[in-house]
Amino acid sequence: MKLRWFIRVATFIIPALMALIALFRLADDGLGRPSNHVRTDRFPAISPDYANLVIPPNIAPLNFVIQEPGTEFRVFIFGLRGPGITVNSRRPRITIPLQDWRALLEANTGASIRVEVFTREDGRQWIGFKPLVHTVANEPIDGYLVYRRIDPVFRCWGNISIQQRDLTSFNETCLLANRSVQYDCINCHSFSREHPDRMALLVRSEAIGPRMLLSTERGNTAVSTATKSNPLPSSYHAWHPNGRVIAFAAMRVTQFFHAVGETRDVFDLVSDLGLYVLDSHMVTTAPAISRPDRLETYPAWSPDGKFLYFCSAPQLPIERYREVRYDLLRIPYDPQSGDWGEPETLLSADALGGSITHPRISPDGRFLMFCRCDYGNFSIYRPESDLYLLDLETRATHKMELNSDRSDSYHTWSSNGRWVVFSSKRRDGLLTHPWVSYVDKNGRAHKPFILPQQDPEYYDFSLKVFNVPELSAHPLHGHADRLRDAFRHSADPPQAAFEPTTQPGGSADPEPPWHAPAGHPQ
Repeated sequence: MKLRWFIRVATFIIPALMALIALFRLADDGLGRPSNHVRTDRFPAISPDYANLVIPPNIAPLNFVIQEPGTEFRVFIFGLRGPGITVNSRRPRITIPLQDWRALLEANTGASIRVEVFTREDGRQWIGFKPLVHTVANEPIDGYLVYRRIDPVFRCWGNISIQQRDLTSFNETCLLANRSVQYDCINCHSFSREHPDRMALLVRSEAIGPRMLLSTERGNTAVSTATKSNPLPSSYHAWHPNGRVIAFAAMRVTQFFHAVGETRDVFDLVSDLGLYVLDSHMVTTAPAISRPDRLETYPAWSPDGKFLYFCSAPQLPIERYREVRYDLLRIPYDPQSGDWGEPETLLSADALGGSITHPRISPDGRFLMFCRCDYGNFSIYRPESDLYLLDLETRATHKMELNSDRSDSYHTWSSNGRWVVFSSKRRDGLLTHPWVSYVDKNGRAHKPFILPQQDPEYYDFSLKVFNVPELSAHPLHGHADRLRDAFRHSADPPQAAFEPTTQPGGSADPEPPWHAPAGHPQ
């Protein structure tokens, strides 16, 4: 009888004691911190490096891995306003609840939040590290990022997709995968910011040749922009703010290899600029942007549409590839009449001591961001490539604070001009990933951070390359079906007519360019 009574009591007491022990082990100060911890005067080692950043108030959670020894981990995230977030884990992978994170950032927009990391081993005393402090900016980042995801390639490709990522969460949508277009190369995606229902994409097909796929509110179609003046395909599309004109580069490129260092290199044999006018289905150009003795590439419009910015270099034989360095030019353009003004050199390669590529103008027209590398225009292949900022008001130029000792290149502005996303190989020198940085009103860039992923170890195991990042304030709905449909009817696409009043100065090169590498960097 006594034994039976003892067993019954023990059945209730033992679990209660275990619960009390667990409560004692996890006891905190009421705010999320362990009550029995000791402080160390250093920041915790975490990956990715999400330490002391300026972050958008609408960014997805910055999940990370604690790279400190321990068998128990606790992270406390809090601000001056709103409830804090406590994450307890037996593993060093820290996943922050999405809704709690959103509420915390919203409550502390324009202020700061602190991230406190605690670790301990085998029930010993907790160790608390120096808090990480993030400034939550007042300005949000555009909600969507479109990029091409591809395997690291040399001359061939497998699975390529154009992906749209919701930056406020971890949701990702495939806009187009090349398995739906006969595994051809898809690249040079672009869209009109002022008209988000308009998108262009280049398909380089071995079977039918290059096609520009267009998706607009009027429908979808495949277009061939090759003309007798220049039979080369269109690349590096740039939509005019009016949404009715697309500037492009028509070029023939070749890829070659080095024995040491970055083995890949790219050389433009010919390159001219042109415009495709959607309403008239016409291709036009001007002598100043299609000179036979120059290479013109990377068109970019000013926010008011009155200037076309581009890069230009002397046309030299491939044996002199290291001497090819691009200047930065702009030319006035009247979108009503289609008339051109006289080109102006904004920044010469000689003055900068390097080649200029990828000009992109901030939405307010104040700054122009560009890449600087030693030679050529394929900056993603140049380890020394850095991002620079040109103040269009003062004409002052400076190397931006966000650079690394690896290739930093292709970039995009948010619609409010306070955020940039750029491509960087800084993690390992091999794979390109998107990085985010805040640029203040004086043009100063703050510490960049890699695109957050739901799995904080994603970049440690993924061998995918992310390139050609483009920010959008609106989701690109329905483009995947439209673009696939346009490709299916692209065997005999409409041939763009050449504007009869145009006087091109370009150099036609009839050799088929379809064997060339993808128009955008890997």
